[in-house]
Amino acid sequence: MLGKEGKVEVVTINCGVEKLDGFSGHSDYNQLMSFVQRLRPKLRRVLVNHGERKKSENLAMNIRRMYRIPSHYPQIQEAIKLF
Repeated sequence: MLGKEGKVEVVTINCGVEKLDGFSGHSDYNQLMSFVQRLRPKLRRVLVNHGERKKSENLAMNIRRMYRIPSHYPQIQEAIKLF
């Protein structure tokens, strides 16, 4: 990351990585909806960040509506606080 004066700035990120079995990046709408429904424990929030804009917005809206899980399709360069 570049700092104020164009110098490289080291940023510490405290995060973990989880492997999700049974998920494919080529899944269609029905497969993704089924995947979200099966996950346990139930998800606290979903960010849809890949795909055509209208289809991704539709997926996020339907996850909210059908499963009552807060879901969002971020806009380009939108900052999202993860906690």
